[in-house]
Amino acid sequence: MAGTIFMRIIALFVVIGGLDKITGNHLKLGKEFEKGFLMLGDLALCMTGILCLTPALVERFRPWMIKTGRFLDPSFFSVFLSADMGGFSLAQGIAAAEETGVLNGLVTASMLGCTLVYIIPAGYGIIREEEKEPFSQGMLIGTLTIPAGTLAAGIVMRMPGMLLLKMVFPVFCIAVVIAVGLAKIPDRMVRGCILFGKLITALATIGLIPAAVTHLTGYVVIPGMLPITEAMEIVCGCGIILLGAYPFLKALTRVMKGMLHRLALWMHVDDTSMDCLVFALANAVPVFTEMKKMNRKGVVLNGAWMVPVSAVFGDFLAYAANVAPRYLSAMIVGKLTAGVLALLAVGFVMRRE
Repeated sequence: MAGTIFMRIIALFVVIGGLDKITGNHLKLGKEFEKGFLMLGDLALCMTGILCLTPALVERFRPWMIKTGRFLDPSFFSVFLSADMGGFSLAQGIAAAEETGVLNGLVTASMLGCTLVYIIPAGYGIIREEEKEPFSQGMLIGTLTIPAGTLAAGIVMRMPGMLLLKMVFPVFCIAVVIAVGLAKIPDRMVRGCILFGKLITALATIGLIPAAVTHLTGYVVIPGMLPITEAMEIVCGCGIILLGAYPFLKALTRVMKGMLHRLALWMHVDDTSMDCLVFALANAVPVFTEMKKMNRKGVVLNGAWMVPVSAVFGDFLAYAANVAPRYLSAMIVGKLTAGVLALLAVGFVMRRE
């Protein structure tokens, strides 16, 4: 129900953004309408090949992954991939049940997997040297709140208590390991995540090539791959949702401007830091580029916030609405719960700054 209402709000902003573009962009929402749809190219490049390749990989490695079922749900392996870059597709193919696949492959993977595959490699590649230490501190705090987000999503999904605890415990263990790694050996952690991110990007291209060749020639290069047209249907569905998601977030920023300013004063951070909390709901890249304008506490705050929350109303909203609309509200609640806890934790840790 909540997911349906939210999608109708997005549809309303598709109309508003489209009309504003036609009439001269007077509300500045037409530009966001266009920006959202132009994201389609980047999404297609990073998602299509992975979506095509995942079924073939699942078929190859399924027996080995299923052997872990005595200790872990097999879909746990998906939490190391971003949900929209193979995490959910992998979970669907090996999960013991639909709900466990959603919790690991959609909810947790959109936080933990996204951090490993995207936020750490992209963030350290964009921000300046002097911002890396507070950014790492923020990510450490944000990573530790991921299990709470998984727990909140599981409660929304009405999963049985013991099963939910069994799902959350390994996530907690991995989150602690990553947090300790960021605290003790940050350089090695960053290098490892950059290498992992490059591997996933390479897999996306590797998957795209045989999928395109099969579509163009009819010759099956890799048996078991998803047809490229079916993968593109998912990607195009994401692009349609982003048509309205970007104008919605732009309007939300304007409406909340006064409140964000008051929050900035209360939390002893600058206005840029508070604005970027809203930007992160759509995409993390604008936050990275704006960190040079933030004070130290603002960098920590945004580093913690984006780990669980990144793109909750952007790419992940679009992806979840296309592949698992029944669980859209669970994903949103899970990511936002962890995000709010991350902000509170930063406030507690840095209460004297």
